[in-house]
Amino acid sequence: LFISGDSNQVLVSDLNGNPTGAKQIDGRFLSDISFPVMANGALLVFSGGEIALLDGAGNIIFQKKDEPTSKDFLFCKSGAVSPNGKYSLVHYLRNQKDFVSMLNEKGEILSSFTLDNVYPHKIFMALDDEGNMAINLPDSYLIVNKKGKPIVKKQKSKREDIYQIAYSSGSFFAVSVENQ
Repeated sequence: LFISGDSNQVLVSDLNGNPTGAKQIDGRFLSDISFPVMANGALLVFSGGEIALLDGAGNIIFQKKDEPTSKDFLFCKSGAVSPNGKYSLVHYLRNQKDFVSMLNEKGEILSSFTLDNVYPHKIFMALDDEGNMAINLPDSYLIVNKKGKPIVKKQKSKREDIYQIAYSSGSFFAVSVENQ
């Protein structure tokens, strides 16, 4: 994947630089790329609401464009894809609130929930192969089931750096807590 200088276009190519698969994906400022651990492909999240999941050959599995009304401001910030590539997460701001939505392979929303705070930056998320989520925020961390209901919600004793670790092997999660 090659990203244009203004981050509004991703060129899809093979290892030799030859165009392949979808050839190019356009959007309004690429904000995150996520790669599945056990499968080939990539999730592309553009801040303007364009989302694309590509397979290992660069073909589009799904592509979504959110067309908000003039009163419905949307800004996508973060993405994650499960190790097997079956589920995707997208973190976005809509009307002054931060949300996380889980999508299936068709790009359909399976669950959504609101975060307690607005985070004006990328957050670190991971999915397992069943659709359960780990979300590592600067002030807390969450383990959420595939229906969007928190299983574990822990506040951190102090606010940490923006950069956090959230990883899934498909069967377990790893998150950094209190700089550990």
